[in-house]
Amino acid sequence: SVSYDTENDTPQRLHEFGEKFTHDFSNWAFVTAKSEDLKEFLSDLGVTVRKDETGDFQHLNFLTLINKGGVVTAHIMGENFEVEGLLEVLTAPNGLDLAPGIY
Repeated sequence: SVSYDTENDTPQRLHEFGEKFTHDFSNWAFVTAKSEDLKEFLSDLGVTVRKDETGDFQHLNFLTLINKGGVVTAHIMGENFEVEGLLEVLTAPNGLDLAPGIY
């Protein structure tokens, strides 16, 4: 998961946030970056984020699958994903060849 709030989200705060969902971070990372690096990364993914007048970040919710070569192989829209739908994408004949830990 990528944080857009480069001013407030420290590694410690992201870890604490992540602990609300899991205690096993072996396959799920909570990360941020310097503002300029984050903008480039989001642009490469085709993600648009804007901070609204209340300070909240507005963006579409989706899961991006990235293969071992760093190529975006799929965007899956939504917030709640059914296991069957994810398995269908992950086992597609074109072979996503996903890198471990990148979800």
